[in-house]
Amino acid sequence: MRVQLGRQQPIPRPGRRLPLVAPERRTTEWRRGGCSLKSDLAKAGKCRSDESALACVRKASAADLMPVSLAFTQLAYRSSVLPESPAKAMAAGRFHRVPGLSGNNHDEAASWLVAFNVSDENYARLIADMVGLSQAAKVVREYPLSAYDSAAEAWTAVTTDRIWSCTQVQNDRQAARFVPTYAYEFADKRSPLASAGQGAAHAVELPYLFSLGGYDFPLSETQQTLSNQMVDYWTAFARTGDPNGQGRPHWAATGAGAVRGLSLAPSDQGGIKPVDLGVEHHCDFWAGIN
Repeated sequence: MRVQLGRQQPIPRPGRRLPLVAPERRTTEWRRGGCSLKSDLAKAGKCRSDESALACVRKASAADLMPVSLAFTQLAYRSSVLPESPAKAMAAGRFHRVPGLSGNNHDEAASWLVAFNVSDENYARLIADMVGLSQAAKVVREYPLSAYDSAAEAWTAVTTDRIWSCTQVQNDRQAARFVPTYAYEFADKRSPLASAGQGAAHAVELPYLFSLGGYDFPLSETQQTLSNQMVDYWTAFARTGDPNGQGRPHWAATGAGAVRGLSLAPSDQGGIKPVDLGVEHHCDFWAGIN
């Protein structure tokens, strides 16, 4: 079954650190991003001071670009399409007041594990690279290797919580001050799109909601039930601004304080149930990390 969404209610997908992104990207922010990239390349001796950022990047080899390729894309604003930062607009309530449905995947960052070659030996160093030496020990204590099956799983938890889940929680708290906001987390760790050991990684929820190029991925009986319920939630929300209806657990709108959302999993993995996303992803802890 294919989900078709109207324009009245936004449904931000996992993988976004802010609830809004701009369709137009040729703006000051992109130019700033280009200058930042040029600066990084210049430090490596790859750019001349008298050449433009565009010329520098165009001549760079793949080997030159790989060390800076993990930088996040720049939000495009200060244009006629999106005149101010989405983060500032959301915090101030300067956005179209319609209900929102917003979520992430439980192991969102697992898709990027291949970039880090995580091991017990380099786990603490990776954390220090991310938050600095002065704060690294706090993070290691919060996410000890002994609590996970592998260093890769621990690093997935750290980066999922720090980069994706807690920013989503913050966005949901801000939005909930102004509009009904329905938070969720996709938590099926055995999606047919997931590679071995990845769990509920980035984009693995797609076959539960969409027909991908006309190809139907094989779902188990419990996964198909979850898919049907998710489609019902999404389409009800698209029609009415409220995902609730018969045949599926109640989904309460979140508050501006504790972000209560729904964990979306098949019945043999805990089923659909309420979850405090801020607690699950250590968001109070991350609020104290610079």
